[in-house]
Amino acid sequence: MVQLARSKLNKIVKMVEEASSSSPLEKQFIADLNFSIEKTDSSIEHHPSKTFKPSSIGSCPRSIYYQLIGAKQDTERRSSATLVGILENGTDRHIRIQKAIEDMRGNGIDCDYIDVETFINERGLQDEITVVSKVGMETKCYSPIYNVSFLTDGIIRYKGKYYILEIKTMNAQKFIESRATREEHQAQGILYCILFHLDKVMYLYEDRNGLNKKAFVFEVSDEMKQELIDKMKYITDCVERNTLPEIPENKKCTYCAYMQLCQNAQNE
Repeated sequence: MVQLARSKLNKIVKMVEEASSSSPLEKQFIADLNFSIEKTDSSIEHHPSKTFKPSSIGSCPRSIYYQLIGAKQDTERRSSATLVGILENGTDRHIRIQKAIEDMRGNGIDCDYIDVETFINERGLQDEITVVSKVGMETKCYSPIYNVSFLTDGIIRYKGKYYILEIKTMNAQKFIESRATREEHQAQGILYCILFHLDKVMYLYEDRNGLNKKAFVFEVSDEMKQELIDKMKYITDCVERNTLPEIPENKKCTYCAYMQLCQNAQNE
């Protein structure tokens, strides 16, 4: 009887919860909240500077070309409230992880979080990298040699060796699938190695759901560096000649901010 009573009670509770979740007022509140988040995000003007970006350097040359010439992005593309939240969480996790790495030395671990500006000065890279600004543990820089603007996660010295630090948060499925540095992240690490004259990247992956972590060391060869330098030179030449770069066969256009512009150019 007791078990039967509990079963009925559970059904009643479930019915109440379902009724509550379908309340028009509460649904309207969520809709209004999402609308407000998206409107606030859309009101922020996003005008990518006409420089190369490490985060997109591995993408299609034509997409990079459009960004370098200041082409207008597809106006119909808007960030959802969910995406805005994901990006905000990613930023927060970066800050906390950077602080945790900085604390490692104090906890008796042979690891130092290296200040980027200090590294630039100690390595004599002032003519190659200009420090634009510093916010917390992140340093915004510009390379006049390669026309690259960037905000690096940092540099670490772990067990006597220097590494570019790259922190990536991702969904659980991608995290589980990752057995080594993901291909879509490699070009960014290669570019940082070019800029800082290093040859190792420590990729730190974190699962957004369970906050589990994986780390992969990515060794960057001189051949990798030269291939990326050649790509940047090719795109720069296209900009100077006002000529559209070729689209690679393995293009992925779904999330490209210039997809409509590119399609229109192909139809002309």
